[in-house]
Parts: sequence; C-alpha cells; structure tokens
Amino acid sequence: MITDRDIGTRVTDGKRTGILKALDPKWVDPASPPYERKTYNMAFVWPETGGREWMLNPSTLAPA
Repeated sequence: MITDRDIGTRVTDGKRTGILKALDPKWVDPASPPYERKTYNMAFVWPETGGREWMLNPSTLAPA
C-alpha cells in the first residue's frame, strides 16, 4: 500500500517505474461537467526517464 510516506520514492505499476510526487484522495477531474463531478483517489507519478506525469489509483502501485 502506497502512503504519504512514499512520496519522493520509486514506485511501479508493474509496467512503468517512476517517482511518486503526490497523493490526492479527493481529486476531481476539472474537465468534467459540474453535474458529473466525482472524487477519485489519485496518485501522481513522474517517469524516471522523463516524459509526462501519469495519474492512477494508488492501490495499483507498489514500491519499486
């Protein structure tokens, strides 16, 4: 289980590895219409080799 203590460490989703930058248990997609907004548990990960940050549910992550 990934927690706030893992921020700044290497994590993996089984296919990719990156650095955990933040956890947000109440993330809301700003592009969704106001009447469709839901909160999501979200992790933000930077790829080790550069590129775009990726977002996913922290339950799919493990320490690398």
